Amino acid sequence: PSLTAYYKPEEIIEYYKLRFDAGLNVTWTHFSRINALIAYDLIYNDLTGSERTEIGKSLFHEINNMNINSLYTPRKKNESIKPSEIIESELDESKLNEFKEKLAQYRKYSKIGIQEYVSNTLGNRNSIRANDLNLNSVDDFTLLILTYMYGYSEKMNYEIEELESTIVINNYKFKNFIIRRKHE
Repeated sequence: PSLTAYYKPEEIIEYYKLRFDAGLNVTWTHFSRINALIAYDLIYNDLTGSERTEIGKSLFHEINNMNINSLYTPRKKNESIKPSEIIESELDESKLNEFKEKLAQYRKYSKIGIQEYVSNTLGNRNSIRANDLNLNSVDDFTLLILTYMYGYSEKMNYEIEELESTIVINNYKFKNFIIRRKHE
């Protein structure tokens, strides 16, 4: 199917035009502006000449209408803060256990969780290449991506050294890298 089946630029432009005309915050950031232009570029070849001109003019007009007042909604200062009343309630033990399990699952994706993952993965070694890891599931690749991202943080107990080689594992393609323990 044509890309115009997925992208409805007229609707997107109309939405932002209505918000702008109503004086509402349109939340256009540089990122969303670029995405709108990319979407326009993607469907450009599927449009007729008049559609290209009409949609393009409208899109650029709405982007140019954005000003500092349409991008920013100032925070209201609350002069008097009144604490809410604490309501005592019975805590369902199964809900509490379910919450604790989810919290433990998400913890492994935190910086502390990734640091523990790297320490366990390295074991007694000082370093390991990414392609030497067991990468069999989406979760394994998620941990690999987070290991790479957090590896540039100064507070982590390991560092990343990028390599030139590109590897493919289970249809995932990435530049290989070394995970190296930091010595203090």
